[in-house]
Formats: sequence, structure tokens, C-alpha cells
Amino acid sequence: MESVPMCRIRRCDNRIVDASLRGHHMWSKILTCGYLKYISLLILMDVGQIPRTDSAPVLTTNRRVPVEGYGFSIFCTLDAAITSLAIFVKGPTSNQGGCISTSSCGTGVSGYNVSLDSTSRILTLDIRSLNSTRDSGTWRCEYNSTVSNNIALSQFAAVLDWSSVIFSPQLTSLPSSVTPQNTISVTVTTPCAAPAAVITWRYQQGVSGVRPSSTSSSQGSCPSGQVQTTNTLSLPGNTASLYDRQVSLTVSLEHDSFDPPTYTKSITSNVIQFPVPVNSVTLTNISSDNEMIGQAAGQPLTLTCVTSASFPTSSVTWETLPSGTTPTVSTETTSGVLVKTTSSVTFTVSKTDQGRSIHCQTENINGQTSPQSNRATLEVWCK
Repeated sequence: MESVPMCRIRRCDNRIVDASLRGHHMWSKILTCGYLKYISLLILMDVGQIPRTDSAPVLTTNRRVPVEGYGFSIFCTLDAAITSLAIFVKGPTSNQGGCISTSSCGTGVSGYNVSLDSTSRILTLDIRSLNSTRDSGTWRCEYNSTVSNNIALSQFAAVLDWSSVIFSPQLTSLPSSVTPQNTISVTVTTPCAAPAAVITWRYQQGVSGVRPSSTSSSQGSCPSGQVQTTNTLSLPGNTASLYDRQVSLTVSLEHDSFDPPTYTKSITSNVIQFPVPVNSVTLTNISSDNEMIGQAAGQPLTLTCVTSASFPTSSVTWETLPSGTTPTVSTETTSGVLVKTTSSVTFTVSKTDQGRSIHCQTENINGQTSPQSNRATLEVWCK
């Protein structure tokens, strides 16, 4: 029978016990047969049967892509408090710096700084100014024989200078109103950058679900790998979905070199009044349809129609007036560019006007339904 080495071990209660060394590899460096240097608590088990509990560190960055010449940070989040060296590695084996404690961090790369927040267990590598030649590669974090996910720094964005974006015309100088016959047109041109900027138009002032009618983009001539983008918005004043609205236009540029987390810069126009269709016209002499209006033959009669406020200004047309009758027209501005139109006619009543039905109608936008007033029926009195 094979003999098994035994060790005499002093327990915490000072009693001496025998312990076999077979299979207990965890003690192989601190026990020799017959001698125990020191241990406060002895648990005899085969560590080969214990599952690993270490979790790999997680690598993240402060920007979605690196930007040439900009600061950049790489974060390594550890699963537990640091007890040994944690390092950032680029490529197969290149150590870029690390920490063993909050007060013991370092890097051999100029322009790099490594720090550790022991509370959040985040190891940080700050790069003062990104250089694609120096900083390109696949990065990871290593700690306690565990390895993080990889992050590849390969595509570097070129800075898009927001102050050099050209708006023609400036959004703040757009007209305050647009008629159905006119069109709002704005062109946005970005300087050369990589990648191309994403240009988006939207409406403010509570308008939803309505897109600008048309946009077009083209790429200009730039240094290799960079792009200039031109985007033109064309918004006709006869966009029916915007009738009766005061809106402003916002153009947003999204680019990797802009400030995270939105990576977006925007500018908003002044408020623009879109056409307001006329929705009613009232014959003020009557209160109901087919109401009788009496007047003695040979006497003058004045009829007046008033429209609702609209933009552009409404026209008024009279139906079945006596021949030779010429209306007079006046307007009243009610708010901003909204206008009420008043049209009056005066004529001398004759016996032939008995039973004449008169009404008026109005319109201000071609193709829109023309509202009509109630009808007045003339009753001619004999002298």
C-alpha cells in the first residue's frame, strides 16, 4: 500500500492534528511535512474542484469613435477592489500603463495618464491628444489573469468645425411669412470632415409628423477620406399640412467630432407664418339662411359681408347683385399678417328685385373650398 505523507498541524486551539498532503495543492507552498509556518484558518479541500469566480474587466470609452487631435479616455471597470497590477494593453503585448493602487499608477507613453478610482473600481487611461499613428490598434485591459473585451481604434474622425458651417440664407433671416405662391429655401454646406455629417430638418412649435417636402445632398471635393456635404431644404408655401400654423425650422448636424453624448449641434430659424385659409364669410344684415330683407322701391339698400381672419388676404365675390353694382372693399389686420376683409355694396331697390336672392363667397388659396354666406331674399315694398 502506498504511504501518504502526513504533516503535523497545530490548530487554532493549539491541538496537534495529522493532515494528509495528497490533493491539497493550495497549501503546497506554505506547508512542508511536519512543519507549518503560519495559517490563521485551515480549510482542507481540493481547489481544482472550485469553479472560478473572477469576472473579466469591462472596457469602455468616453467617445463612440476617436477624433484626431481630441482628448480620449479608455475605462477599465474591475469586478472587485484592486489587489494586484491592472494594465492597459494595445496589440498583442504592448503595455500602455496601469495601476496597483490609487497611489501607484504609471505609464511610459508621453501624453498618456493612468489613474484609479478605488470607489468605482474604474481604471482610466486619458490620452491628451489622439494621434492615429500612435494610438491605432486593438486595446484591452488585463487584471488577475482575466482579460477584458477588445476595443479597436482604427477609424479616426476628422474635426468638423461648427463655426464654419454655412447657412444660405441664415435661418434667422428667413421671411416671417410665406404665401402659397412662394417657397422657403435654405442651403447648408459643411466644411470638409470625416465622416460626412448627417443633416436633419425638423419643425418646432408643436408640429409633428410633417417632414420638409424635399432635401438633396451632394459631396464636394476634399482631402482624401474627408467629405463636404451640401443639403438644400425646399419647402413650398402651399404645403397644406402646415396651413394655419406658425412654425420654426431646426436644422441639426450630427458628427462624431461634436460633444458627446448627443454628437449633435443645432440652429433654429425665426417663426414663419404659413397660409391660413379663410374659413367663413358672414352677410351681416341677416342671421339665418334665406332670411327676408325688406326695402321700399326706389330706396338705397346696403349689404355687407365680412370674412374670417386669413393669410393671404381674402377676396369677396357677390352673387346675383343687380347689374351695375360695384362693391367697396376694406381690410383689417387682426394679428400679425392675418387680415379680415370687409366688402359692402349699395344699390337702389327696384320692383324687379322682388325675390332676388343675394349672397357672397370668399377665397384666399387656390384649390381650397370657397366658403359662402347665408342668402338674403329681397322683399320690395311699394310706395
